[in-house]
Amino acid sequence: MNDPDTERQQEIALFRYGVIAELVHWPKHTKGLYAAMQAKAERDYSIPGSTRTRIATETLRDWLKAYRRGGFEALMPKPRADRGQVRGLPPSVVEALLATKEGNPALSVQLVIRAVRERPDVPPDLPLPPSTVHRLLARHGLMARPKQDGDPQDRRRFAFEHAGELWMSDVMHGPSVVVGERVKRKTYLIAFIDDATRVIAHAAFAMSENTASFLPVLEQAVLRRGLPKKLYVDNGANYRSKHLLELRGIGLVTGEAGSGKTTVCRKVAADLHPGLYRVFYIPLSTGNVMDMYKTITWELGLPVERNRAAAFRRIRLEITRLTLEAKQRPVLIVDEAHHLRNEVLEDLRLLTNYNMDSENRLCLLLVGLTELRRRLTMAVHESLAQRIVVRHHLSGLMREEVPEYLCHRLRLAGCEVPLFEPAAVEALFQATQGMPRKVNRLAHYALTSAALAQARQVSAEHVQAAREEVAA
Repeated sequence: MNDPDTERQQEIALFRYGVIAELVHWPKHTKGLYAAMQAKAERDYSIPGSTRTRIATETLRDWLKAYRRGGFEALMPKPRADRGQVRGLPPSVVEALLATKEGNPALSVQLVIRAVRERPDVPPDLPLPPSTVHRLLARHGLMARPKQDGDPQDRRRFAFEHAGELWMSDVMHGPSVVVGERVKRKTYLIAFIDDATRVIAHAAFAMSENTASFLPVLEQAVLRRGLPKKLYVDNGANYRSKHLLELRGIGLVTGEAGSGKTTVCRKVAADLHPGLYRVFYIPLSTGNVMDMYKTITWELGLPVERNRAAAFRRIRLEITRLTLEAKQRPVLIVDEAHHLRNEVLEDLRLLTNYNMDSENRLCLLLVGLTELRRRLTMAVHESLAQRIVVRHHLSGLMREEVPEYLCHRLRLAGCEVPLFEPAAVEALFQATQGMPRKVNRLAHYALTSAALAQARQVSAEHVQAAREEVAA
């Protein structure tokens, strides 16, 4: 009886020879060999043991070289001597990876690697590629875990099933090029990739990393592949804030309590040049229209008017003076905007209307809870919703971001030692769902609990004790 593996190898070799047979007998010193390879590469084939239908030109060249060097046998695929084994990982490390995943099936691949690296018997310089670890865990059935009622929500970064559901964009720093007479400028590669299919919708080099360079690449991607349902920009803060400030329009930032909305406001205000921008922060949002006007006039340093029309006119005149005479861009940030009454929202929209709605002189940023986003979908706020040029919703930290966030907070306190065990980090995430304010509070109580117990690191038990104290 013939060996099935040998028959498959011979079948593949016969197929390869049939493809390159014409090239094998190509006359020497005759042009056109590469053109013939390209013509063959453009055809469709039924390749044994593969779902692909095309063969690259470089592959045809390799087959031709192999045949000329070793004949028909050189076209037969060689089986790997280490087939079915994990290559490059010591057996002790393999056992540690499997035991860590089996002990806590909810851990992601990155957290499994991080936990194994903390073991004293694992060399610190041993490479642990996530793809290799994922294949190892999947081969042992530790990745395909059926979801059951009560399982925690799957919070992997992206896992969309169909094309066009999500595009991701990122920027890579490119080489410097000479522009004009000996002027070297840096280039940036802006690319859009579909999350489900990993197809590059479009990519292009640009001379800068800003909205003006970003939008033409996005336009070409949409023209070629259609409009995606969602778009994620890895460095999106640069595009969102600059785009909003350049247009001097209305922006909307929403999020749950403790997601960091006010921190975003402080960051935006701190990054703006004080000579080019005037930032006015309004935390009062529970009053009527006249209360809002009085607060704005106080921030602008103006005397308070007694009636609504006079206050409205004085605010607009000051905004115009700052824009046209002082050459500054006014930025009005209204925090806790979910408390604003409907008439206040409408008057704020009217404050952005200049020269019969043909000019934008005021940049307005509304910041509030998630319910503000739902309110703006009502018909009464349709005019305001249509003028919002930037929308962003702040969600909690991802599971993979919590350890780095804790290290960042510890560094701010002057501590460079990792004080939280992986299990404690996971417990913090599960208890807070990644909300920064909740993470801060619970981590503070957990550190106190560990200090009272004279422990060197915070464990999951300390987090549980802190959780009970916080809930008390």
